[in-house]
Amino acid sequence: MLPDYHIHTRHCGHAEGRAVDYAREALARGIKEVGFADHLPNFYLPSDSPYGYLRRPLDQIEGYLADVEEARRRHPQLTIKLGVEVDYLPGKEAEIAQALAGLPLDYAIGSVHFVGGWSLYDPEYYRRFSPEHIYKEYFAVLHEAVSCGLFQIIGHFDLPKLYCPPPRPMLELAQPALESLAASDLCLEINCGALRAGLGEPFPGYEIIRWCQGEGVPITLGSDAHKPEQVGQGFASVKKPLMDLGYHEAAVFSKGVRSFVPLVGGSSRQYNKL
Repeated sequence: MLPDYHIHTRHCGHAEGRAVDYAREALARGIKEVGFADHLPNFYLPSDSPYGYLRRPLDQIEGYLADVEEARRRHPQLTIKLGVEVDYLPGKEAEIAQALAGLPLDYAIGSVHFVGGWSLYDPEYYRRFSPEHIYKEYFAVLHEAVSCGLFQIIGHFDLPKLYCPPPRPMLELAQPALESLAASDLCLEINCGALRAGLGEPFPGYEIIRWCQGEGVPITLGSDAHKPEQVGQGFASVKKPLMDLGYHEAAVFSKGVRSFVPLVGGSSRQYNKL
């Protein structure tokens, strides 16, 4: 099975299980490589934010790092990569960059969870604003995340659809962020957590994936697992649609260096940037 590059552990505060539990499940499912991506502690979240209670000090990441190292020791037959998912906040790039520079990471996923002072998981946000407003503001912040130069992967590109059906034409609203994504040579995450939520397609939807394939944007795959049994979940459902759209390989990382593995059979290849 393909590498799963978006796995959380109990250390992120809203998932279950240790890294060794996820590693054991991955091996049982025939997965040869996984990437853990717990949230970088968001110590930079403003203290006066309504969500200030979500702030965590950076030193909390030490338990996560130790957990991943334990999984590597106990399961040497599994390739285990160390990543983080970063809650991108405009204006906090310097703090984020300094934190990332101090970590032995293979990759960082940039994700947007906060827009205009609102959490995208706050139901009141969707009651207060129209879909057009929500998606316009979201893609504006996502554009900044893509352009900031801190990440290798952009996570769950159309996250608001978890709570708010996208307006049409969504591609028009997403266009600046998409064009920046293609120009920045970052990877688009195919996040299968949306399938688990019953949306019938991953994050992002196939309309966006089709556009990205046409522009040569590479992809990674992630289950966004929050329980060990969710490792690799949804991959079988998205593989054929991805190949039908023209994707034949997924990106993997080692100390920030990108290479590729085939979606079906074949040999891996190194990435050579022209």
